[in-house]
Amino acid sequence: MQQLRERHGTPTVNRALRYSAIRLQAAPETGGLAAEIEAERTRLGGAQDAYEQLREQRVGLTALIGHQDGIVDGFVGDIARLVAVINGNRSDTDFYKSLFPTAPSTATSGTANDSQNRFVKALIARIETEDRYEGLRETAAALKAAQTELDRLLTERENLRAPELRASTDLATALDSARRAYNKLYPKLQLLFDSKGFIETFFISHSRSDKAAQQALEESLAETDTDAEAFSAVG
Repeated sequence: MQQLRERHGTPTVNRALRYSAIRLQAAPETGGLAAEIEAERTRLGGAQDAYEQLREQRVGLTALIGHQDGIVDGFVGDIARLVAVINGNRSDTDFYKSLFPTAPSTATSGTANDSQNRFVKALIARIETEDRYEGLRETAAALKAAQTELDRLLTERENLRAPELRASTDLATALDSARRAYNKLYPKLQLLFDSKGFIETFFISHSRSDKAAQQALEESLAETDTDAEAFSAVG
């Protein structure tokens, strides 16, 4: 038997548990042990699914944030072009510098970072409060709406950090528990059976040298799945 170590992740651990559960269910003396292993596998699967769900939600929000950031950048660019027309393409006047102390392309070079968000909000506030920028207010209103949506997405993503961290911890705990349960099987089986060779049949090998044996198992399980599908189709 090859013990499961910390380097063995969910796919390897899940496969090892599944294989052992199948073998344990096949022997009447080991039905109770099979239930224990299946419980560990169920817990591990649930923890993995919960973590992946939160992770993909965060990844999806990051994609949306990138898209929304592009919309915000576009409105900033629109305002910069309007200012250029009004100001005769001059960047050395107070009219221009009050809005853009930093070049628009530089100020929006990040992706929804704190520096960019502060710049955008200051830009909006100045246009809203100074009469000389009245002609820019329609575009500024569109920019404000886009920035509000960006802020909402950023908050939603931030609110996922703590749940994702908890889910990651739960997954690590479930993995550790599953490995321990699997590793304790051998001495438990020694109390039931005398043959070491027979006991070894309850455990799948993870070594590269046993690749052929693993492939045979996979083919066997695949055939079982195919038979089940065929039966379902007939039924």
